[in-house]
Amino acid sequence: MNFLELIRPHLCHDPNRMSIIAFVNQPPAVKCETCHQTPIPNVYHFIREAANVDLLGACHLAQMYHILTGDEQVPVPFALVSVEGILPKRVDDQPIRRLYASVKILKALNAPFTQNATMDAPTEEMQHFLTDYMHAITHAQPQEALKDSEKMVLNHLLQNLHQAMESKEFQENKFDFYFQKLVPYVKACRKDWTPLPPEEEESNLIKQLLNQLQRSMAIRKMFSRYCIPFDIFHVLVGCYACCSDIGMVANWALDLMARICRGQFFWKEYESCAFVQQILRGIKSDVTYNRNTDLCYVMRSIQKGEGIECLSENFAKYGQLEKMVKEKIQAPSDLVEMVTHQLFPNVIFDHHADQLAFKGGQ
Repeated sequence: MNFLELIRPHLCHDPNRMSIIAFVNQPPAVKCETCHQTPIPNVYHFIREAANVDLLGACHLAQMYHILTGDEQVPVPFALVSVEGILPKRVDDQPIRRLYASVKILKALNAPFTQNATMDAPTEEMQHFLTDYMHAITHAQPQEALKDSEKMVLNHLLQNLHQAMESKEFQENKFDFYFQKLVPYVKACRKDWTPLPPEEEESNLIKQLLNQLQRSMAIRKMFSRYCIPFDIFHVLVGCYACCSDIGMVANWALDLMARICRGQFFWKEYESCAFVQQILRGIKSDVTYNRNTDLCYVMRSIQKGEGIECLSENFAKYGQLEKMVKEKIQAPSDLVEMVTHQLFPNVIFDHHADQLAFKGGQ
């Protein structure tokens, strides 16, 4: 059934006597060609009201309306549930275009880890993702009034989250970096992983979204510990899917920051990784007072949290230490730089707090 047939009980005459009208700066309405009444004066409001009774049903209405009219701005109310680390919450007024885009991008991010999945070229949604995402975040509103202190914390969280995408290591096409650098790196860090089963067919857009987010979470649980940027890509798409509600965006950002502070990306969490073992063995065998006093001094200074002050005075020696670490890594040449960047100097710290202190000093 199309949209008009689905809402038949709310119409004054047969659905084939109805037309959808829309004027500039006004929401669309359903008008009867027989009696010239407007049984549905505001389609968007009608869908919002339907969500109070049946969220999934309202999503289906929005999908059918979009199919009938091509209107990409029709707002879809939905509940984000069963995503680990994210508090369940209803999200309102997310344009259907962004939900379709979120599903497409998540499918692409998940494909390298899914059985029998095809790797397609970057989609148009990926090419315009950052521009649309930042525009959406700028205009997002909280569903409840925020205190000044809450606004400050939220702004700080989002600034930290977005800094990664502004980094020089993310080139023009941000997703190329994910597929060409991050995916091979995390796969090389963990050999004993099993691909996710093939996706099942699902017509409801919100069920598709929740399914892709849950698959994304399963992938992150396997691989994100090895690389914060890898995790950030998945988190940003989660933010994008909910970006009509700034509170939900904060939920995603806060979960990431909390995991960083708890040390879930710290090398101790994955010291069984072959790359970590290679670097640690090399450092323990080559950087000693007996064999290389200068490198030992630089390493100890870094461990004390002296950060950039230490590096500015001993930059050449730091470069020598980094070069030695690269030589210890047994990996394809195109991965060595990535491994070094992710693990060094992190591996020389005994505690997560010391690692954070060094990064703060930088």
